[in-house]
Amino acid sequence: MFTRDTDNLPSPVASLSESPADIAQQEEKIIVLFEDISKPVPDRLITASDIIRRATQQAPRRASNCTDLFSTLLNTHCAPITENTYRAIYTVTEVTPELTHDLSTEILKSLRNTPDTNPHSKAEVIAAVAHVSDKTEIDTPISEFDPLFAKLLKHGDKVVQVEIAGKIGTIVAQKPSGCTFTLDALSTALKSSSAKVRLEAGRSLALLAEQNPKALDDWGETHSQVLKFRTDPEIPDKEAQTIVSIIGEQVQ
Repeated sequence: MFTRDTDNLPSPVASLSESPADIAQQEEKIIVLFEDISKPVPDRLITASDIIRRATQQAPRRASNCTDLFSTLLNTHCAPITENTYRAIYTVTEVTPELTHDLSTEILKSLRNTPDTNPHSKAEVIAAVAHVSDKTEIDTPISEFDPLFAKLLKHGDKVVQVEIAGKIGTIVAQKPSGCTFTLDALSTALKSSSAKVRLEAGRSLALLAEQNPKALDDWGETHSQVLKFRTDPEIPDKEAQTIVSIIGEQVQ
């Protein structure tokens, strides 16, 4: 089974030196940071997400106070969604899972707001969407994003193509109905000139084959494409065999 590697993300129970009073003071800083949100400054937004992460780690009960601030942070049109922000989201969802559902809607909205000219930020948003999709059922129909996902898979910056090819399986596994363009683009990604995109697309399709095999009406063509992984020098043999085996079960 293919899931996001979280080994390098911070532990939600990391030992921190701040006292509850310090955390309360940090929360006050968040308010100050967002007082002039109409003219966001990247450093301010990055600092805010870091404060939210640390405040949540130290005082989980206060995490609910951060939801509205996350909404503002994620949906400010020029807000840079960075690895720092993703780490904050990860921490909140691990420490206070009950907030994951609320955050999922806000994160999906931010996907629309993140400009194509900032591919690394777009990739981080996709990672966050996949993370919350794996944690909760998202109310917003994923099919609403079908044209956008397909566009990113086919024409996005390479860093975005790699990220979405690897995460789209997790994102659409719940409700693949209506994601025709995305699934078609994912199958096409198996023929990408980039080995990373090909491999990530294969991983996503294998995950779909495991979790929701009805996502595709016919797995035959997909199986034919991943069979080429066995002779692809840029695809690790072990992964090639695993992907071929999982998808092959759907054509037997």
